[in-house]
Amino acid sequence: MEGPEMISEALAQSVGLALYVVIAFVFCIASLLLAKILAPSRPNPRKALTYECGQVPTGPTKTRFTIQYYPYAVIYAIYGALAIVLLLAAPSVSAMPPSQLWILLLVIGSFTFALMGALMALRPLIRPRRGRFGSQTH
Repeated sequence: MEGPEMISEALAQSVGLALYVVIAFVFCIASLLLAKILAPSRPNPRKALTYECGQVPTGPTKTRFTIQYYPYAVIYAIYGALAIVLLLAAPSVSAMPPSQLWILLLVIGSFTFALMGALMALRPLIRPRRGRFGSQTH
């Protein structure tokens, strides 16, 4: 199979996925519109309050968020994406010759060390937590 036959077969295989995406999108939009039409509209200032477990809010609701664990979140997100890519590539990796597999492992290791170095460069930007009396806690 070459040329137009291969393209038409690829299109035929992707019609189901495209139809699923279109139906999901239409269903989401229809659900939102139906909720907007059928839901009663009763404006109330209490609805605009910040929700704190059913209690009346005390103090400012907008506070500073510490980024102490931000590097760990970045590592988690990157390794999550990497795990998905590796799972999808697993069938082709099993058929890979050992020399290419060795190169792949070296590339992944280099990427990991580069990532850790980049995150350690962010370390001075993250302020240490202060204890009760102003001393640093470790």
